[in-house]
Amino acid sequence: MFSIVAKARVKEGSGPQFEEVGKKLAAAVKANEPDCLLYVLTRSKLVPDEYLFIERYKDEAAAKFHGAQPHFLTLGAELFGHMQGPPELSFLDDV
Repeated sequence: MFSIVAKARVKEGSGPQFEEVGKKLAAAVKANEPDCLLYVLTRSKLVPDEYLFIERYKDEAAAKFHGAQPHFLTLGAELFGHMQGPPELSFLDDV
């Protein structure tokens, strides 16, 4: 298994729009990427305007496949428009 945590800080006031697009992306991933085992958008309870995508894949190839999908490229660009900067990514292997 291979996991990614993508932490994003959104622009003040952009949370609702970010959430709307993030939910669309999660639905598209679930519908089109069978080797993606989990794709969830979460919001921090402690840090205002901080969101995390928690992603779990069958393997690294499935994560690379995800990054090349049209729904990721299109909706990801829309998400980026609401962010303060690029997301902070953590790449994780099971132990």
